[in-house]
Amino acid sequence: AVLAVQEIMSLVTETRNIAKKYKNYNLVNYIAAVTREDMFHFAKAMLELQQEFLRQRINGYIDVGYHYTASTHMANIRQHGLLTKKDRDSQRVNSTLHGSVFGDGIYTANNPDNFSSYGNTGVLVARLTGKMVRVARSLLSNTKVDANTIIGDKMMHATALPMPTGMSGHHHQGQNLDKDGWPLKDDYHEIVLRSSAQCLPM
Repeated sequence: AVLAVQEIMSLVTETRNIAKKYKNYNLVNYIAAVTREDMFHFAKAMLELQQEFLRQRINGYIDVGYHYTASTHMANIRQHGLLTKKDRDSQRVNSTLHGSVFGDGIYTANNPDNFSSYGNTGVLVARLTGKMVRVARSLLSNTKVDANTIIGDKMMHATALPMPTGMSGHHHQGQNLDKDGWPLKDDYHEIVLRSSAQCLPM
C-alpha cells in the first residue's frame, strides 16, 4: 500500500511539474492527489479486500476508471474516500445522490468524457472489480445480484439494427452489439463498485 501511494504521489508531482514547465497553470491548479495519509488508508482497505477476493477465488484485478462529482465534495472524498450510499449513511457523510439505476455503489466509467455531466471535477480511481455481471437498462431495486461489480449500460444510445451482410450481431448508431445485444464498445458502460473498499480515489 505504501509503495502504491508513493508511486501515485510521484506521478501527480511529475504531471504538475510538466504542466508548470509548459506554463499550463490551469492544469497545475486542476491536478491534485488525495492526501497521502488518507490515500494510504484507502489503499490498505483495497489491498485487504483484494486478498480476501483471492482467498475466495474471486478475480483480484485492479484497473483505472473515472468518477465525476462536484468540486464541493472533494473535501469529503479526501477525508472519507468514495463511499456507497450505505456507507455514507452509516458514517453520516452528506452528499448528493444522482440516482442509482444499477443499485447502490460507486459509479465509475471507462471513458473520461461521457459522464462528465455528473460533476465539474473528475477523480481518477483505482477499481478492484472482483466478480462482475452485466446489466442492461436498469437493475430493479429488489433484485439480488451475486457480484461485486455491476457493468451497467442504460442502452440510451442503442437502436438495434442488423449488421451489414456477412457480419454477425447488431449495431446501433455506429456502435456494434454482440450476439446478446450488448455494446462491444464500453463508452457508455457504468462500472458500479458495490463496496467502498473496491475504490481508491487518486
